[in-house]
Amino acid sequence: MSDLLSTHLLTAGRHRDPAALAESLRVAVGPAGGVIGRTLPGAINGGDVLLHGPSTTVDAAMSRERFASVESVRYRPGATGHRGDPTEALVYRALLLGIGDDASDQARCRFERDLLLMPRHITSMVWWRLSHVESSHGPTRFTHVWEQLFRTREALSGQYMNHPVHWGLVDRWFDPEMPENLGIARLCHVACDFSPDQAPALGIPALDVPALSRAHSIL
Repeated sequence: MSDLLSTHLLTAGRHRDPAALAESLRVAVGPAGGVIGRTLPGAINGGDVLLHGPSTTVDAAMSRERFASVESVRYRPGATGHRGDPTEALVYRALLLGIGDDASDQARCRFERDLLLMPRHITSMVWWRLSHVESSHGPTRFTHVWEQLFRTREALSGQYMNHPVHWGLVDRWFDPEMPENLGIARLCHVACDFSPDQAPALGIPALDVPALSRAHSIL
C-alpha cells in the first residue's frame, strides 16, 4: 500500500509572518521532505502557506507550530502521469474538492475521466495526480485532490484556466446550472512556487521517459 500523504493549507496567526512560517516549516521538513511555499495570488480558500508531503514528515513539522486555522486532507496517491521532466516545473498547484453525497458512482467516474483528459490538451502541465481523500479536517468534507505541476505561473493562470477543455468539458461538473453538477459547494484552489529539490516529496524520481505517460489509475 502506498504511503499516506497530507496537504495542509495554513493560515498564520495575527502576529506570525507567513514567510517566516513557511521557512520554519521548510527547515523542519528538510529539502526533499515536502512541497512548502507561500500561497500565490489568486488562491481560493488557500490560506497563507501550502504544505504537502508524506504524512509522517509534514504532520510532525506542523506539531511544532501554531496557526490561526488549518485545512487538511490525507490521501494515498492515485492516478499519476507526467510529460517530459517534471523537475523543470516552477509551480505546484492543488485543488481540493468535495463531491456531494447525491452524486452517482457513474457521474463520479465520468468526472474523474474528464479531469484526466486535461493533460493531453494542456501542454504546460508537466505532472499531475488525481487522488481520493481518506480523511479531511476543516469546514468541507473533501473527496478528491487534483494536483499538477506547471512550467510557469502564467501557464496556470493562462493556458490551464482559459483552455476550452477546462471551460467546455470540466467546468460543467462544478456549475450549479448544468445537469452534470456534482454538488461541489466549496473548493480550495491553491498554488505555490516549486523547485527541483522538492520533487521527491511528490514521488518524482530522476526521469528518462517518453513525452507523455501515465503511471497508474484509480479509475
